[in-house]
Amino acid sequence: TSGLPIKVRTLPGFGRCLVAIKGLKAHNLLFTDAPVCSVQDMANTTRVRGCHSCLRSLTKQESLPFPCGLEDGLQALWPSVDDGETTDGAQIACACGVQFCSRECQVQAWEQHHKVECLVDGMLSKAFESLTIYLEECLHRSPEAVTLLNCIRCVFRMLALVVAQGVGTEGLHQAAITLFGGFCAASDDVECPEEVDGACESFTSKM
Repeated sequence: TSGLPIKVRTLPGFGRCLVAIKGLKAHNLLFTDAPVCSVQDMANTTRVRGCHSCLRSLTKQESLPFPCGLEDGLQALWPSVDDGETTDGAQIACACGVQFCSRECQVQAWEQHHKVECLVDGMLSKAFESLTIYLEECLHRSPEAVTLLNCIRCVFRMLALVVAQGVGTEGLHQAAITLFGGFCAASDDVECPEEVDGACESFTSKM
């Protein structure tokens, strides 16, 4: 929080919290931040297409089945889709099929992770293709497992982020296994869900 108008403090009765250290007005922007990584919920990727980098919606308001009675409010809040080259993301797409809201997002995604994940030109294209097929099969069999599958996908995105920074793929097979060894290791008594082992196996078998 250095240089920001807020500090992280621990207060009795509140715990760890953000505290203003100077006068603030309503609607002041205090800070912006970006997630280490993010992925779209697997349950809605086919219904609501989103940018593969920033997750901005690439689906127009009128194309969405808003709940009855909430149309006006939700449409007013829904992010706009430009009518230029970003219309429905149709003209900014990778050869593998993922789409982006802008050239900036496309370039950023490629540099950060997509040059590793891309199912056509990625450094680990075969491994990520195998992983994608496995996770989609899991979702089809057990839709209720979507939260776990999203978490698994996030872990592999983090792995791609590391590889994209020039770490290389030497020793990555063992690194992936080690990474997933602690995926749900809250205690020695916790048995890892079979989806975790299956995802790791499907990925590492194609490396």
